Amino acid sequence: MLIPLDYYRILGLPIQATTPQLQQAYRQRSDQLPRPEYSQAAITLRQQLIDEAYRQLSQAASRQAYDETFLAGGGGSAPPLLDAQGRRRAKPPADRAETPMLDLDERQFVGALLLLQELGEYELVLELGYPHLSNPGTIEAGRFGEPQLALADILLTVVLAYLELGREQWHQGQAEPAATSLKIAQELLLHHGLFASLRGEIQADLYKLRPYRILELLAHPDENSVQHRQGLQLLRSMLKEREGIDGQGDDRSGLGVEDFLRFVQQLRVYLTTEEQLALFEAEAKRPSAVATFLTAYAAIARGFGQRQPAFVRQASLLLRRLGNRQDVFLEQAVCALLLGRPEEATRYLSQSQEQEAIALIRQQSAGAPDLLPGLCAYTEHWLRHEVFPHFRDLVQGGVSLKEYFADASVQSYLEALPEGEPPENEWTVVPDRTSVKAATPMTANRGSNRTLAALAELGDRRSIDMPQFPWQRPTPVPSAANPIEPTASTIRPLPLPEQLGTQATQHDPTAQDSGAVARAFSDFAAPGSAPPPNNVIPLSRATGASTGTSNMGSSGRSTVGAAPPLPPGGADRPSRSRQRSDRPARTRGGGGDRLPIAIGVGIMVIGLGSFLIWRVFQALGETFQGGPNLEGEQPIVQLDRPVIEIPPPPAVPNPETALTAPGLNPETAQQLVQTWLSAKTAAMGREHQGERLTEILADPMLRTWRARSRDALNQKLHWEYEHQVKLEDVKATPDQPDRGQITAEVREVAKLFKNGKPDRAGSYNEVLRVRYEAQRKDGRWYLRDVKVIR
Repeated sequence: MLIPLDYYRILGLPIQATTPQLQQAYRQRSDQLPRPEYSQAAITLRQQLIDEAYRQLSQAASRQAYDETFLAGGGGSAPPLLDAQGRRRAKPPADRAETPMLDLDERQFVGALLLLQELGEYELVLELGYPHLSNPGTIEAGRFGEPQLALADILLTVVLAYLELGREQWHQGQAEPAATSLKIAQELLLHHGLFASLRGEIQADLYKLRPYRILELLAHPDENSVQHRQGLQLLRSMLKEREGIDGQGDDRSGLGVEDFLRFVQQLRVYLTTEEQLALFEAEAKRPSAVATFLTAYAAIARGFGQRQPAFVRQASLLLRRLGNRQDVFLEQAVCALLLGRPEEATRYLSQSQEQEAIALIRQQSAGAPDLLPGLCAYTEHWLRHEVFPHFRDLVQGGVSLKEYFADASVQSYLEALPEGEPPENEWTVVPDRTSVKAATPMTANRGSNRTLAALAELGDRRSIDMPQFPWQRPTPVPSAANPIEPTASTIRPLPLPEQLGTQATQHDPTAQDSGAVARAFSDFAAPGSAPPPNNVIPLSRATGASTGTSNMGSSGRSTVGAAPPLPPGGADRPSRSRQRSDRPARTRGGGGDRLPIAIGVGIMVIGLGSFLIWRVFQALGETFQGGPNLEGEQPIVQLDRPVIEIPPPPAVPNPETALTAPGLNPETAQQLVQTWLSAKTAAMGREHQGERLTEILADPMLRTWRARSRDALNQKLHWEYEHQVKLEDVKATPDQPDRGQITAEVREVAKLFKNGKPDRAGSYNEVLRVRYEAQRKDGRWYLRDVKVIR
């Protein structure tokens, strides 16, 4: 059968490769081991193809004959193939028309497929291997070897190709195609019931991929599309598993609380006011201070943007609940203004601690009897630049207080509003939108038509020549239920893809201000901790200091309004003040019996003081006189002899003694293997100390591992190893006393790190039977080759 492979690609070499390069590539390919799930038959077939390629190219005559055929594009034409979904292609791709082919025996198919997967030809592996899984008749007939082993090896190779292809698509910013590839791989494994550990690895990738899929799906141009709705459903699933926006549940995405808050901020630009209100309103009922705050913002945006002041009133009620722990008086002043309550707005302004913003509002109100002109200007600027850009349906909307107050439905609602809001519990259930729409005010508001007209006139005048405010106020995010302790770990979850980040920036016209958002999540840090980094995605306002304090208990629930803790002894124990008040008053005449007691206590105090003073003077005297006198017979102590015989320290075994032994014995063999594993740990570790390899290795093994250490350093990879060695056999070569073989069982626990982050896919825990080739050179033993024999 024809396979799109050639001998140069098998060895990973260009056609111009020299003989030393050919030899080195052959050793490296032979030393590389596939995943442990492969059968020994597949590993043997792979090695046979590597040996055949080396044999063909290592001899000058056979290499010249092969090169002539290779350059002529010989070997045959490409066979009919299938695409990644198993659909037959009408003809091979244009770039495959001249691909060199190898005519292999059918029993070598599994080994060739394994080599293609190692070479990164994932789509080619799917084209060649998938048809045999969908129609396993060829495998069952035994044409590829023992049917059960061949099926497992082909399935494993196809699944690994899907897995690696999905990871490539993921890092290219194609989240949905990546998810499709991973799901196909998982379905194949579930269908055949094999490789449970690999299924878990794929599922872990799907969990980590979910945030990227949500961003990609929500960013779909049509907000009513199936993709957009699917993104919302995935987001709700994540919130449920995390137990809320600021919850402590594990959704297995790898995002911490702060990272997830940034993620929520990034996706808000793809949601409408209706979607955000429904989403955050449900989350606020957990309860959640963060969700309550975001619900208030969504309600203000919808109330102003759609001329429905009932939602502004809902936002005002929500902000009142947050007032105990956060300075949200500016937002409350805006709500009061939009509800036609100028006196209430002014009162909120007087309570705000946002000094810079208040100063600018006063500056805009110069010459006016109150702060309403500046507040109107601030409200329009705040809505236009800090609220509307975070809503998909409002990002291009205009902001005009005049048009808002001139709307007939707004005037009708504001005229009928009650004069004040009843006090309520801070964490009562958030009223849903049905109740907001159905709410009908019963009493007249103190803001008359004349007040509304005056507000509209102020808004109109200030919207014409309103200056651009030189500050960007941060949105005061309420404290989370459980403050987050800052961590010193450098390990971070996967970063949001650059492509999706660029889309979000293009969609958000205020993205250039995202650097000034240092305080957006400051309330989530523990008291006294360092402020978060400046790359936090803003919750609209992002600078300044909050004066609110958190009243959340350690359980994550609000402690406001809770009963005080019971005193020790139980609920039925009366307080001390009650006990004192119940005691009868003492008379003056009862104090005569206290005199004898007082005299006795005084005498005891004087005596005790005299004794302590005497002991102090005695100790000082002994100190100045050279210490206390020694009593009895004293030992004779000589400076040149110890009082007791000191045993000599135990001799420390010198590894060099074993490594320089004239013959290869078990002690030398054990020391050789242990020294090699220590050098390997240093060369492939965080510091990449490749120079340690020269202490124990000789060529060709030394060249191979030096190259691996350099490659790991360049690719920012490192391993942490744990080894256990059990020596099985030591053989000296009879006719070569400076050569020998060591057979050992080695348990190797390896943890792979990429860019400093753990990579479970490349980590393993294996027990291997290894054969080492030892060589004595310049009076010292080295290892020159290694081979895994099981």
